[in-house]
Amino acid sequence: MNTDSLIRDALTTAGHTVTDADVSHPHSALALNLGYLPGEIWISDHDGHTLYEPDEHTGLWARYYPVPADGGRWTDIYTSTETDLTADIAGLLAALAATKNPASPQIAAQLANRADRLSTVVQQAAKGGPDTECLYAAAADRLRAQLERITLRAIADNTRRSEAARAASK
Repeated sequence: MNTDSLIRDALTTAGHTVTDADVSHPHSALALNLGYLPGEIWISDHDGHTLYEPDEHTGLWARYYPVPADGGRWTDIYTSTETDLTADIAGLLAALAATKNPASPQIAAQLANRADRLSTVVQQAAKGGPDTECLYAAAADRLRAQLERITLRAIADNTRRSEAARAASK
């Protein structure tokens, strides 16, 4: 099995829906949509590849793109130079889990609150008529923007905590 299949299988087993990223360069990447966030998380090696043999593995890179089509703005979620593919996939899965379940209780509460509010707004929009459609769309857009900012804070906080833990273990 190649790394693309192994990573895709691990992500699917962890409950993620994986597609191929629509990248603007000739390389491949796996794409995840977290559902509550606009954009995608792209996963590849540092050269933008996923199709190679496990013994050629030199690390993974997972990036959150709020607007995947422009490809110019991203936030690193996970980056490694780990040559052990199994250990690297475990690190990737932990980093992805942390974006949904931040280590900071305050950030986790904010994320849960905005996700719940967005769900309520979307449900109300489905029940409402054409007069309220614009109102609900604007509220949903504001909540998605807030969720993006909170998730970016969670990624930064989790990265900081992870780096501190690695430094402390050395």
